[in-house]
Amino acid sequence: MSRKLEIRTRMAEVQKEFSALNGELKEIESTEKRAANKGKYQDYKFKVGTYGYAIEGEEKIQEATDEDREAAGAGKSGLVYTGFVSSSDFGYVLLREKTDYARTARVLEIIDAVHHLADDKERDKEKYIKIVLGESDENA
Repeated sequence: MSRKLEIRTRMAEVQKEFSALNGELKEIESTEKRAANKGKYQDYKFKVGTYGYAIEGEEKIQEATDEDREAAGAGKSGLVYTGFVSSSDFGYVLLREKTDYARTARVLEIIDAVHHLADDKERDKEKYIKIVLGESDENA
């Protein structure tokens, strides 16, 4: 019986040590990832806010910080995002130059239109088709 207690005590100690080491490993990996992202996205000098696929006006472009670059990640669209929190749709898209704003706004407009086209509840799909085809400057 005492051997059983001895084993359980040792297992608890090992589990505690494992948890501490695992936490330290995650912190090291996080630091390495942030440093890698900072280098990977160092040429992104600006950021502009987005709420979902709606982009803020060109006058709202801000300079990107190292913290923005460290937290950045590329989305499926190829755009580089940062600053999103799970409780909100607001975040930022990173831009290399301010002149990238028009292209970024167009990409987000097309993505939004495609989502509307895929929505079975959406009845007026013609305007979204025109947006995707570049025949309309109308925002959805």
